[in-house]
Amino acid sequence: LKQAQTRFSDCIESCKAIDQKNKDKTILVPLTNSLYVPGKLANVEKVIVDVGTGYYTVEDAIKFYNTKVDFVKENLEKIQTTVAQKQGNLRSLVDVMQYKLHIQQQGQKAAAKA
Repeated sequence: LKQAQTRFSDCIESCKAIDQKNKDKTILVPLTNSLYVPGKLANVEKVIVDVGTGYYTVEDAIKFYNTKVDFVKENLEKIQTTVAQKQGNLRSLVDVMQYKLHIQQQGQKAAAKA
């Protein structure tokens, strides 16, 4: 989730970098993960956003990615809380098991002496 949050934050920074001074500049447009073609930045006011599963939309990209970052951040916080609780439960369980093992060993030592 942290990687997704970072990726969305990078998208926000990329969108902020698109302004009037970059209009008509040559850029590389990705066609696949490893194939790019040269293009010209004609419109700096609107971008096309990949919303998943092959669907794209023209909308306020910064708002879209901020929403994504907030969503991931919320879920990450929930997961971190749950993990912390589970770790606490595990520590308690290990402590109880160690205590019971210690008691059992003491009983065996006492039985061996008798």
